[in-house]
Amino acid sequence: MYSNPPLHGASTASTILKNSDMYNEWRVELKAMADRIISMWKQLFDALTAKGDCSHITKQIGMFTFTGLNSDQVAFMTKEYHIYMTSDGSENHFSSHYSCMSHDKIIHANVMTDECEYH
Repeated sequence: MYSNPPLHGASTASTILKNSDMYNEWRVELKAMADRIISMWKQLFDALTAKGDCSHITKQIGMFTFTGLNSDQVAFMTKEYHIYMTSDGSENHFSSHYSCMSHDKIIHANVMTDECEYH
């Protein structure tokens, strides 16, 4: 068992960062990944028809977000739509139209209030 991560990850990063061609390729790929994540949040925002201000969805960054769903709402999403997240509402980025529509339905099913509570 390891108490620290193996050295090969650091060695790989060092190789890429020291080689300008590899570094430039990595930067392009990193930008593409970041743009895709931003696009996913925009898709969710565009798909929601909830009342209230949901703009915080497009202001978030990163692959994970705190949705603001409580444990009952998370259980509803799991049971009804098979969308899984931690019980405090933390979720990975959205990868499908189905996921966006499910979030919208939970708002309109009166499982949430009339205000968008994804914050």
